Formats: sequence, C-alpha cells, structure tokens
Amino acid sequence: MNSWAKGISAESLKLIRRFEEYARAQADEQRRRQRRTIAPVPPLECRRPAYWKLADGFNPYLVRARAKRIGHAIQDSIRKKNYTPRNAVLYTVPKPGGGMRNVAVFQVAD
Repeated sequence: MNSWAKGISAESLKLIRRFEEYARAQADEQRRRQRRTIAPVPPLECRRPAYWKLADGFNPYLVRARAKRIGHAIQDSIRKKNYTPRNAVLYTVPKPGGGMRNVAVFQVAD
C-alpha cells in the first residue's frame, strides 16, 4: 500500500470512528430513555450526513474499501501533473451570536 493509500485509509478510519461514536451515543441515549419511563419511547434516528449520498468520495466506508485504488489514481495523476481536487460541498450553519457560517466539506481523499 503506497503512502497515499495509507493516508486515505487513515482519514476514512477517523471519519468512521467519529460516526460510530455518534451512533453508539444515540443507542446509549435510546436505552437510557427506555429505562426512565414506562411509556413507549420513539426511536432516536441515527442519520448519516446528507452529503454522503452526493458522491462516493464523501462516504468513508466506501473510500476505506477503495483506498488502494484511489491512492494509486491520485498518485498517478500527480505524477502526470493533472490532479485537481474534487468540488467541495458548501453549506451554512447558524452562529451562536447570530449570522451564518459557511462550511466546506471535501471528499475524504482530498
């Protein structure tokens, strides 16, 4: 595995761990709510980020599976001096003090 593939794999693993920690916290919260009441508790939804559906390069699970191929392709295009990063997803998040903040999310390999 070349250094590009190792870096891509490490980044995708970081994102996977982050998502799985979130999913585990949602499951723990669901169990906590069920213990605290006898009423039916609506299930908490564990949502994947919407931009994962836009392109395969945003989904860390797919990128991890394809890390060697992606790393090789990036390394090859850098050697040929024609590499260009993929477009980022832009969205806005409200600031605590008012106003909006622009956030850019790049694909895992970029």
